[in-house]
Parts: sequence; C-alpha cells; structure tokens
Amino acid sequence: MTWVRIDDCIFDNPKIMKLSDAAQLAHIKAIVYCARALTDGEVPMRKAREIATPKTIAELIPHLWEPRDGGFHVHDYLEYNPTRESVLSKRASDSARKSGGKAVESKRPTHIPSHPIPIPEVSKEVMDSLFERGNRVAANPDLDTSDERPFVKEFREHFQQREGKDPPRNQVADARALEREYGSERCIEVAKDYDWSVAPAYLRSVIERKKDGKPSATGGGKSAAPSGAGGVADRVPGLDWRRAAIAERRRKSEQEDQGVRAVGAGLQTGV
Repeated sequence: MTWVRIDDCIFDNPKIMKLSDAAQLAHIKAIVYCARALTDGEVPMRKAREIATPKTIAELIPHLWEPRDGGFHVHDYLEYNPTRESVLSKRASDSARKSGGKAVESKRPTHIPSHPIPIPEVSKEVMDSLFERGNRVAANPDLDTSDERPFVKEFREHFQQREGKDPPRNQVADARALEREYGSERCIEVAKDYDWSVAPAYLRSVIERKKDGKPSATGGGKSAAPSGAGGVADRVPGLDWRRAAIAERRRKSEQEDQGVRAVGAGLQTGV
C-alpha cells in the first residue's frame, strides 16, 4: 500500500478554487492513481477517460494536467510524492527487515514417502475394450438415435447429406438443447431459412435476436447472404455483423481521444 501526499491547503490554491467539483475530484483521483500504480505522475489516456469527461479534462489543462504522448502528466506530482524507484526500494528493505535478513523458507513438504501409492495395473483385455469403445464413439458420436425429436433428426440427415458423415457430438447436443427450449417447429422453420447450412449454436443466436426484436446478423436467411464468394464472412454468417460492431466501438473511442487532444491543443495555443 502506498500513501498519497496532498497539501492540506490544496483547496485554498487559486488553481483548485476555480475548478468545478467534478474537476477537483478528478484531480484527486489522478493523484491517487499515480501513487497506487507508481507512474511518477503519468496518467494514460484510458485512465483519464475513466475518471473525467472531456469537459472536465479541459478544465484541468494546462495548469494541473500537462498533455503528453498517450495521456497526461499531473503537474508537480513528484514534488510531493516519492518516485517509483524509491517506493520499490523501501518495500524491498522493509521486506528484508521483517524477514530478519534471511530468505523465507518454503512451506512445501520435503518428506517423500518411502512407499508411494501403487498404480493399479490394467490388463490388455481392458485396454483393448476401451480402445474399441473409443473408436466406436469417434465414428458415431450418438449410437442410440431412437428417441430423437424431429429437429435433431432432420439436422442429422442434412449434415450427413452435406458432409458425408455424422455431425460432431457438440453440435448434436446443441441441437437437442435448442429443440427442448424453442420446440421442433420453430427450430425447423429457422433452419430451413438457412438451408440447414449453419450450426445449431448460430440458429440459437438468430432465434434470440428475433425474439428480442433485433434484426438477424445477415438480415435474415439465405436471401440476405453476402454477395462476395469465398471469404470468411461468406462461410460464417454473422461474422460481418460482429466485425461491424467492433469497428463502430473502435471508431467512437478514437473520436473521443481526438476530441480530448483537440481541447488540450486549443487551450495550450491560447495560453
């Protein structure tokens, strides 16, 4: 734990007095962060945006926060608080003093029993039977299909026609869970809209988006398939939608960073 040093007359300082309550609190938070993270007064842009809005940051620039590459520097931080190097050095000396200058002994047991627990022997017949069963399961993930409901049965048949083999065990389990939750008729209806060409996990996301009133990832069914051919987005419906959402979040973050930098640059020019 690191203690923060703040002048007890800080709120009588003219630079502080003219700030809003939000700006004063943000400044104190920045000092506490620098002490805890041992940054020597540096506040990265990500942290600055967590503790202050662009308007609040504009109040703090340039008298209390100095713009730096990738963030800000708290003015006069090292005049009142120790450097990272001195804090780490003090912690090391305190640790050595508390341990009496000796290395801390390991608490792991050093005794090894003279008679270790025996490992039971497995006969060749048992091993052969285990390998045989594993091969059967790998070749056919679900041997008993007598109690399958309509959606799972049709999903299995279409997968066999398309791939020439049974569907993977995890997809069969997803199909069964989806059918139990939404019913055979609803699942078959959505699967037909995609020509049975997508996994049950994706059908679940489609059903849930429609249930919440949101548009489907590709706009709905085979008719809304992307026009490109051979790309990853063509093989995985909905990937383009997720990429667009990620790109939009990045765009907004970059705009906020540019706005903060522009405010700081304008204030520096006017000072």
